[in-house]
Order: sequence, then structure tokens, then C-alpha cells
Amino acid sequence: MSGRNGVARSKGGDASAKVSYPTPPEFVALVRDVLGTIELDPASNPSSIVGAELTVFLPEWAATLGLTDEEAEALGIIVGDGLALDWGGLRTFDNPPYGLTHNKKWARKNADEGKKGAEIIALVPSAPGAKWFRPYRPKAHGGESDSCCLWEGRIKFYGAPHPADFENAVIYFGPHPEKFRRVFGPKGWTT
Repeated sequence: MSGRNGVARSKGGDASAKVSYPTPPEFVALVRDVLGTIELDPASNPSSIVGAELTVFLPEWAATLGLTDEEAEALGIIVGDGLALDWGGLRTFDNPPYGLTHNKKWARKNADEGKKGAEIIALVPSAPGAKWFRPYRPKAHGGESDSCCLWEGRIKFYGAPHPADFENAVIYFGPHPEKFRRVFGPKGWTT
């Protein structure tokens, strides 16, 4: 989810005590360099700085804004679950919720929507050896994506005091893998 994933363990190491930070603006700029307009953010929240034309908020996120359904719609906010929606071939950026259950569902959703014609950039935990990560592997390596960048170093999410305590991968589904590799190549190992 854009903005939900700058997660770090609390001082005591409690993984359940998570903090939300938005996707960093420098990263969003790279996404825009590839996609141009970001038409859909299917995993957004009120702190997101992505600025997609359409954003999907889970009901609990939408409730924090105090908007009526009509007001939300006028702002381009869809209240629902991005996993349950058809992304309609839109240029999409998602930074979905992290965690084993979420990772598997979002990997499958991204791959399925990519097959249906959506151009997608996803910011996800880097775990190329994990079974759930298989759809994110490039087609040339037995996966379903058109390109992948294993980000070098750890991302410092917007407003976070420190970089995340995990590494990330940037996944691309779409017709312009060469453009993706040109933009993201300097940021890590890209195929």
C-alpha cells in the first residue's frame, strides 16, 4: 500500500508494532518517468503522496477522512479492496501491504492484471527465492513480469527516521521493459 509500508520493528523488536510512512517522492518520480501519469493506486491510504488519478482505500482508511461516498468519488477515491477490483488496463503503481499473506495475494493480482493489459510498477519486499515471489520474476527467468529491479540498499520511506529494515524489489508488467530498465537500472540489479 502506498504509504503503509515504511514498516520497521519497534525498539523492542515487536513486528506487530508497525509504523506507516509514504512512498518517498524520489521513488514516485521514477515511477512517473516510466508510466507518465499514474492512473491507479489500488492500495492507497490517506498519507499517500503518489497522486494517482484514482486511488483505492480500504473502508477503514476511507473512514479516517470523514468523507461521504459522493465526496470520495469526486476526489477519485474508490472505497474498496484493490485486490477485488478490475484494474481496467490502467497505468498502475502499487506499494501493497507487506507480510506473507499479503505478498502472495498481491503478487498474483499484479501478474493477473499485467496479463490483462495493465501497465504496472509494484514496490514489494525483495525475496526472489520465496515461492510467493515467483510471479514477480521476469519471464526470461521463469516468472510472469516483464522486468524486475532488485533495489540496491534499503529505501528510506518518506518521513521515516531510518531506512526500512528490509530490502525491496521493483516489479514491472507492461509493454516498455526497456524504458523501465533505463530508469530503474541505476538503482539496482535489473533484468
